[in-house]
Amino acid sequence: MEENYCKEKHKYIDARLDEHEELLKEHTKDISILKEDSREYKIEIKNLIKKMDDFMTTIRWGLGIFVTVSIFVIGILLKK
Repeated sequence: MEENYCKEKHKYIDARLDEHEELLKEHTKDISILKEDSREYKIEIKNLIKKMDDFMTTIRWGLGIFVTVSIFVIGILLKK
């Protein structure tokens, strides 16, 4: 009787171990997917920051030209 009890207990433990092993495999796949997504988002963020830097440079140039032209026009108007 005790031997049957041990066999049943081992079957239960083996079943639980298999179940947990499958869960670990699923979690490993999920973690891999998350890591891959994280890499893609990092690349997208870097590209976005680069575009923002380029945009800010364009705005600075435009503002500089606007101020220069404004000072020139004001100077001409004051001479009249």
